Amino acid sequence: MPIGLEDPFCKACGAQGQARGTVSRRLAHLPVGWRPTQLVVRVRRFACTHCRRVWRQDTSRVAQPRARLTHAAVEWGLRALGLESMSVSRVAQALGISWHTANSAILTRAEQILNETPDRFKGVEVLGVDEHVWRHTRRGDKYVTVIIDLTPVRHEAGPARLLDVIEGR
Repeated sequence: MPIGLEDPFCKACGAQGQARGTVSRRLAHLPVGWRPTQLVVRVRRFACTHCRRVWRQDTSRVAQPRARLTHAAVEWGLRALGLESMSVSRVAQALGISWHTANSAILTRAEQILNETPDRFKGVEVLGVDEHVWRHTRRGDKYVTVIIDLTPVRHEAGPARLLDVIEGR
């Protein structure tokens, strides 16, 4: 991370901390030529000389805290899934990560995008609601309720659009 992006002041007491080395953080990044790419980010560690608190340099501009993918990789995966009709398995393979990691990151970002648009219900006249078994497991089924705008289908103006996916029945 660039040197100017660190915050060397303690959040607890306000005293200036001292640099105490670096740690490497490996993040899955955009594939190059359909080959997985890893971004290695060196993160500085700081320690407060007054209250002994230890913290790391903020990397939220590159990736979410504790995330395995960069922001760019999540956006690429979302576009590949939505626009290119790729499967989550293929996206995970292209990024060099597990299916679960790719699915969680992409679903979280898609949910954020849906919730950021307050006018997504504008013009909705016909709603479709359906229950779907998301996953069959030994411990039971996991259900989701899907809410769809059927107005374009009724007016023969295009396909239905997804409005929300709610966990449970």
